[in-house]
Amino acid sequence: MGSKTYYQILGFGEYPYKGKKSFVFSKTLDNKTDSNVTFIGTHLTEFISTLRQSRGRDIWLVGGGKTIHSFMKHSFVDELILSIHPIILGNGIPLIVNDPSLETSLELKDVKTYHSGLLQVSYSLKRKVIYEIDC
Repeated sequence: MGSKTYYQILGFGEYPYKGKKSFVFSKTLDNKTDSNVTFIGTHLTEFISTLRQSRGRDIWLVGGGKTIHSFMKHSFVDELILSIHPIILGNGIPLIVNDPSLETSLELKDVKTYHSGLLQVSYSLKRKVIYEIDC
């Protein structure tokens, strides 16, 4: 997750991901740790490539438009799970930074509905290759 998301989560009370290896991507807090996370600031592509090849389960990316943008730009996102809450906020932070190079086709995998009105939609990503031709 990004540092803004991390500090927002800490404001909610008890850290919700105890027992899981957690990393916060932050250029200003590189190599620092606290009881919950390790901060990663540089060499993002090398770090994620190594993490993806290590033993373990899926890597779960938690919010932050800039963080999601960076992961998508390097094709590190295989699945997108969107949770749609039955609330209209009026404004907010974009899910993904506006970048035409990230145009991506999605394939629907699953839809879950909850009694609260929450809708959770899962997609696999199919990167669209965009070719630029100079004439």
